[in-house]
Amino acid sequence: MHRGTPSFGYRSHNTILPWFAPMDRSREAADRKKILDRCLMMGADDLDEDLLAEILRRLPLKTVHHCKSVCKRWLSLISTPYFINQYVGFHRSVTPISSRYSVAFDLRDIENSSFYQLDIWKRASSSFKSLDFFFDFYPKQPEHIPPSFFDLVGSCNGLVLCRQLFRADFFHEGTKQHYYHVCNPITRDHRILPPPPPLSFSEVWAWDSVAFIDDGGTLAEDDFSIARGFKVVQIDGRCCDGDTFNVSIFSTSSGEWRQLEVLCKDPFWFAYSYSGAVVCCNRMLYWVGGYFLIGYDPYNMSNECSYIKLPSQLVGRSPGGLTIGANQGRIVLCDRYPKEGVPLCIWELKLETGSWCLKHQLDFNSVPLLLAQDCAKYHILAFHPFTDGDILYISEADYRIVCLDLKNRSVQFVAFSLPCCRAFPFFLPWWQTRLSDLKKLDEANSMNPGKYMRAFFF
Repeated sequence: MHRGTPSFGYRSHNTILPWFAPMDRSREAADRKKILDRCLMMGADDLDEDLLAEILRRLPLKTVHHCKSVCKRWLSLISTPYFINQYVGFHRSVTPISSRYSVAFDLRDIENSSFYQLDIWKRASSSFKSLDFFFDFYPKQPEHIPPSFFDLVGSCNGLVLCRQLFRADFFHEGTKQHYYHVCNPITRDHRILPPPPPLSFSEVWAWDSVAFIDDGGTLAEDDFSIARGFKVVQIDGRCCDGDTFNVSIFSTSSGEWRQLEVLCKDPFWFAYSYSGAVVCCNRMLYWVGGYFLIGYDPYNMSNECSYIKLPSQLVGRSPGGLTIGANQGRIVLCDRYPKEGVPLCIWELKLETGSWCLKHQLDFNSVPLLLAQDCAKYHILAFHPFTDGDILYISEADYRIVCLDLKNRSVQFVAFSLPCCRAFPFFLPWWQTRLSDLKKLDEANSMNPGKYMRAFFF
């Protein structure tokens, strides 16, 4: 083991949890029981509906979800649209939206890289304190099922999207079938999407050409009792060296995949990206290709792309050498691998004008010694999704992940992980998205029972 690396107490199943809190479900259960016992001691069964609703709406999101199992009366009350919208209204009035944003990490255990956990980092926010997410509700992998790659590829409205490819198929020529898993760590619910269009051997290496976004329906913004759907957008192929490329889109409104041919005027290719090569900003998808930032509208099913020139200082860089992010409706971009003696520049795109401005310029000599002295020993993982591009997550060669605040020139330790760690924005919704409420998604899974069961095992 690497010198100085701590002994890991990670569980061998996947989890999402605040990095500062131990994974103690017994303590969580005891706290929840204490709250419920207090309500019952107060004679909650004798309370009228309005007073009971007033008590329940003040509880954390995960606790409210568990309260459904107390009795049928509580289940009925918590499930009503009136209570849901009252609950959301209360918490929106007392909780700043900035506290609902964090970053999800796909952490790889140094001692056993086949096991990993998903980790939510808390940044001066109490919104994540009550969350202790576990992914042990997935079925265990039988011995006769070949092992598989299983990677975090995105999150949307509190849901997590993972992708699975079987190892036995990965290293052989030919068409590759992969699978997408969507799960809600609050409700402990999960679904497997219908198989997307298969990829060729060369295309399967384009791990990061996927976006997980809101379905963009016409639901009333103030009605949270209706589950919002999602889209999975897969840009097929590792590169585009011709006039067109294919985009495959799955939508919960239809329950099926649709493949489109999109015109392309400039070649591009995808490299391995620790935070995803495709980001969503203002209902548009963006990625770096050649000399341009390429934009695509997945909601209008367009067959054309938009092109915005990169800053002249970044022209000619490999797409894999840039980290792209979305911050409050703005695109930010920087070098993924800082160079010795060269300041790290962070650029922000003005979408209205298509022009770039230099947002931050960092001399690493001014950074505290928590960072490695040699720039070659670390890379930029991701931007925090709800800042001005001034919060960076950095992976170091000594297995540390740190959070760097550019404004305050401060560094905080986040976690330990192998260098293949990935990071994605995570938004804690005001109300949980129940996958069972997405009827088309359930219909897609029930049309052929057992058809996708092999993909459950990992």
